Amino acid sequence: EADVMNGGVGQYLANTAGQFVAETIAALERAGANMTALYLRKAADLKREDESWDELWERADAELGRLDEKLMSDDEYLAMMAAKLFPQEY
Repeated sequence: EADVMNGGVGQYLANTAGQFVAETIAALERAGANMTALYLRKAADLKREDESWDELWERADAELGRLDEKLMSDDEYLAMMAAKLFPQEY
């Protein structure tokens, strides 16, 4: 969430080198963040087989920016969803 809020989904993918994208999408869906999972999947699907995640961010900046705009307008409050999924024990 921090990378996405700071620099968008392109930054998230580049900073993580795309590691655990499938697992992240599955976790988002489990938490009920289906729109966020959809946008992340769409962003990851833009990557060509022969390019790095950094190269994707450079090449598809405009497309990733449009996904960022949609992601921000469909804010799913991920922190709140995670808090409900993993409540603290008191």
